[in-house]
Amino acid sequence: LRPGDRVLLADGPLRVGAVVVVAAPQRLLVHRVVAFVAARDGSEPGFVITRGDGVRHCDAPSPLASVLGRVVAVERNGRRRPVPERLRAPRLLVHMAVRWQQKQQRHRWK
Repeated sequence: LRPGDRVLLADGPLRVGAVVVVAAPQRLLVHRVVAFVAARDGSEPGFVITRGDGVRHCDAPSPLASVLGRVVAVERNGRRRPVPERLRAPRLLVHMAVRWQQKQQRHRWK
C-alpha cells in the first residue's frame, strides 16, 4: 500500500490468507492472516496472527475483536483493484524449489 491508497472492507468469515485491517495500539495494520490461536481457556474469540507481505516476521497475536474487516479491494488513483486472498508467489517458489531439488537428486553422481 502507498500513502493515499484507500481500502474497501467487507464483513464475513476470516480465513488464513485474507488481508485484514487490525486496530493495533496507536495505529492500524493492513496485513495478511497467517494463523488463528485459541484463547488459553479455550473460549472464543481467540486471537489472529498476521504478517505483512513484505516482512519475514509475524506480528504479535491480536484479539479477533480488533479486526475491523477483511480487505477486498484497494483503490489508487481512482482505480479499484481486488486483493487476492492467497499469495500465489510463495506456492510457486516452493514448487520450483522442490522441482530443482528432485532434478538435482536425479543427476547426482553415485
